[in-house]
Amino acid sequence: MDIAVFVHVHYLDVWAELSRLIAERINVPFRLIVTTSLQDAVLAKPDTIQMTSMEVIAVENRGRDILPFIRALAQNRDFDIGLKLHTKKSPQRSDGDAWRNEIYQQLMPSHGATAELVAAMTADRRIGLVAP
Repeated sequence: MDIAVFVHVHYLDVWAELSRLIAERINVPFRLIVTTSLQDAVLAKPDTIQMTSMEVIAVENRGRDILPFIRALAQNRDFDIGLKLHTKKSPQRSDGDAWRNEIYQQLMPSHGATAELVAAMTADRRIGLVAP
């Protein structure tokens, strides 16, 4: 089972938090594809043995994270299960941080629950999408 985790990094400070959550909560082998518009940014790799590779794609930040995701998909079409995340900050919302944390919790639940989501998707190929 090839699992691809796509992340658009627009906010470097949120990447540190998200990188830690990826390492803590994804307990199945995965490859990481990161898109970013941040010139010369050094993106720390999640500290996990589960990550098999990390690719960074420089891309313009258009359509929030949609254009970067489409570009990443065009270069990485061969996977069985994909997870799409981004460094959501939503400064226009008073609950932006809480909203981001809720989304991360729902898409990457506790260590064991993430493996259960993957197992369910593997067992029943009719499950094509899991959303918060």
